[in-house]
Amino acid sequence: PAPVVAPPAVESTPQRFGPIIARRIRFFRHLHGMTQSQVAAVIGIARTKICFYESGGQEPTFDGRLKDIAQAFGVSRMAMIDADEFLIAQIVFYWRKCAPEKRETALRFLAESTT
Repeated sequence: PAPVVAPPAVESTPQRFGPIIARRIRFFRHLHGMTQSQVAAVIGIARTKICFYESGGQEPTFDGRLKDIAQAFGVSRMAMIDADEFLIAQIVFYWRKCAPEKRETALRFLAESTT
């Protein structure tokens, strides 16, 4: 019989997410108007590490650095890898930026567009 291969450990980010995570780190960094150095300082790592993450040269671990990066941007770790969570994180970011008087209009639009 063929040997059973164990799935990757929870701490490691599956390789297939590397390019997605790289793009999302860059996206959230630009969205928040931060430099690589600023993100690195918030997390407590070298700027070159952020550069490696954004270029896809290295991947942050899911329970380690990805958690720290997500927290720096105020999003969940899942927002860094899941399309729906990513969209929700963007909506929340812009919702917070939206003037309170415009929020009611936005809610009506969302309600009408989902029915």
